[in-house]
Amino acid sequence: MEEVKEQRPTNVRSATQVAVALFVVVGLSSTLSFYRLGEAPFSDPDEPRYAQTAREMRRDHDWMVPHFNGELRLVKPPLFYWLIASAQATFGESEWSARFWPALLGVATVTLTFVMGMEVVGLRGAFVGSLLLTVSPLFAAMSRLATPDMLQALLITTAFLVFWHLQKGDGRQWLALLFLIILGINAWAKSPFISVLLLIVPLTFILVSRKLHVLKSFVMPAGVVGLVVFVLLCIGWQLVVGLRESETMSVFRRETISRFFEGADHPEPWWYFFVGLPAAFLPWALFMPLSLCGMRLLSRDKTLQHGSMLLALWLGIGFAMHTKSQGKLIGYMLPLLPPLALLTGQGIELAAKKCVSRPLRALSVVSFIMLALFLSASFTASCVLGEKVPEVLFPTLPFLLAIVSICGIVACILWCLRSTSASLVVLLGGLLALHVGCIRLCDPFVARHCSSFPLATQVRPVIDAETRLLSYKYHPTGMVYYLDRPVRHFRNTHKLSQFGLADSNNHLIFLRRRRLASLTQGLGRNVDVVASAGDTEKDLIAVVAGSMLDESAHIERPTGH
Repeated sequence: MEEVKEQRPTNVRSATQVAVALFVVVGLSSTLSFYRLGEAPFSDPDEPRYAQTAREMRRDHDWMVPHFNGELRLVKPPLFYWLIASAQATFGESEWSARFWPALLGVATVTLTFVMGMEVVGLRGAFVGSLLLTVSPLFAAMSRLATPDMLQALLITTAFLVFWHLQKGDGRQWLALLFLIILGINAWAKSPFISVLLLIVPLTFILVSRKLHVLKSFVMPAGVVGLVVFVLLCIGWQLVVGLRESETMSVFRRETISRFFEGADHPEPWWYFFVGLPAAFLPWALFMPLSLCGMRLLSRDKTLQHGSMLLALWLGIGFAMHTKSQGKLIGYMLPLLPPLALLTGQGIELAAKKCVSRPLRALSVVSFIMLALFLSASFTASCVLGEKVPEVLFPTLPFLLAIVSICGIVACILWCLRSTSASLVVLLGGLLALHVGCIRLCDPFVARHCSSFPLATQVRPVIDAETRLLSYKYHPTGMVYYLDRPVRHFRNTHKLSQFGLADSNNHLIFLRRRRLASLTQGLGRNVDVVASAGDTEKDLIAVVAGSMLDESAHIERPTGH
């Protein structure tokens, strides 16, 4: 079959238009990613775990075998730890340095999404899609958290951008090598199992689009070398660590095969992502039907047709793969947001044209009406449930939602009047205000409800080198990081009692306040609360076990914070 070179989408564009659009996209993404990035303390349990593992990796100079809390941590490959360690070495150990790379990778992912969008959906669709991606809730949140999900999203987006250029058939066979190397590097970010499954996407695209000539690139010398490098990268870390640690293969099996087929961690029902993905892409999920209807209008432009096909396969196969998996987390949807954003941006851009069909235009109006109703309902619910909203969020959150609701209604009116650009600007402005406001609210909320930092600050002056730190039914990742001390975790009082609490002054136990009664009953000892992060049942406290209980013993409560 002859190689057919494809032209870019026929949207008229100039260098100035591209530069302005790219400046807006990068500027907005950088603002949301880096604004007050290090102000909020780490939220338990994931962020401090990654930051502490990188700290111990630097301290021990062991760059291949991660450790956390003095114990092996073979759950994730070391690539993300290397990035955090490099930021800690450059900027010092802080929340900002641990979150620096996810924020930077978020900006890079938005940029690459825009670049790929120009190739597959045109300049206007790429610009709209990149803006939708930037302000989507899941993407905005994950670009500010010290977790490897954004690294994986960037590598997958880069890999499919390279594959798009490869399938165009312009003779650059080395792109096959680059594509496979990037997927191999992705195996060092989270899981090699995902990298292997992602090969289904380009193979399906080649078969559906009948571009069998692309397969020749993978049997040429560059492609063969790429396949060899891909396999070595997928199994390389496990082989290296397996020579040093005997439990490597059992951990690898639990984190890949068992998690996918058996739900060893984070088991969720089959419909979890059917709800999770639209929620992660709100409010733009209400426009997803536009992308499905808009794809039917692209039959005359082969490039747009093939571009939409690749995006749809990327999204559909990825969604099916994660839905089939028994272990589910909402962060797994992050690599699927770039194709979803571009397809939705393309649908909005097509619906904005005067030549589209009336049903499609009517569908877009219905979507905007649903958006206005959704935002209004959110505002009403936050006001009605105001007493149950934490004090740091109320009444500021309803005020922010009111702004977005007004913007949504105005945008709906403008859209119905065919002022597409104005409607999108108004809506994006309202969502930007919501994001910036929520970022400012995030600092006290995380410190008060989600972080070990306040309690660690209180107990730091009262512990010494002889104090042994323990935890009861609470994963002490934040305490390990902020105190930089090992904390031994116990899931029941039987093992905690056997640990030896005779010299109770040398033991400090961390737990949630709601666990206080069960701890006292299980230990059969008085419990003295020496530090408390708050007075609610969910707040963390630090206690010491006193004398054996008698009939008059009681649990002491703190008199203040």
